[in-house]
Amino acid sequence: MTGGAGMTPARAALVLGVFGLGPFIGFAAAAWLAPGIAPHAALQQAEILWGAIILAFMAGARWGFVLLQPAVSTGRLMAFGLIPALSLAAPFLPAAFALILLAVGFVGLLAAELLPTARQEGPAWYPPLRVFLTLVVLVCLIATALA
Repeated sequence: MTGGAGMTPARAALVLGVFGLGPFIGFAAAAWLAPGIAPHAALQQAEILWGAIILAFMAGARWGFVLLQPAVSTGRLMAFGLIPALSLAAPFLPAAFALILLAVGFVGLLAAELLPTARQEGPAWYPPLRVFLTLVVLVCLIATALA
């Protein structure tokens, strides 16, 4: 921070989002580049756990946007309420299925966030940031699954 001014919400979200990508990238890279560091199954499980945590967190952020709307749709709340439950089941599933489930969850959440009504719920900088972060996450999940 300089001159007493704080970081803007857009900048803070970008910085935190990029830091959140670190484990995704690290586990995927380790699965491909350094299989001797840890057993492949452990790296996959770490990627699955991190993915489940982040997907549940992002679904919670989605809840926040929805709840701030004057006419809250119970159906939308219920739909977003299922995402964390599904994501938190991933660590208990076979690795390949869990990685696919998480990828589908991230794509589904992004799709919901890009709907016209959802784009009006948050700031203008949010959708492009979510597209970027989701694309990186998807590459990492797929890379881990293929390693």
